[in-house]
Amino acid sequence: MNKKEVAHIRKQFKLDHDLLNIYDILNVYITKETNEVYHWERHPFELVDREKQELYMGNFKNC
Repeated sequence: MNKKEVAHIRKQFKLDHDLLNIYDILNVYITKETNEVYHWERHPFELVDREKQELYMGNFKNC
């Protein structure tokens, strides 16, 4: 993928976009020393409040 294609995909990361479907958000906490998962949480994306949804979308764009 070139930069133009990546930029086009990033523009589609909007909450009200028709083609974007996010069902669950998974938060995983890992120990630094052993890289083992010590806690994880799974939340339905539609039940997360609007501010957090926007925060996640901003983080997705920056990846």
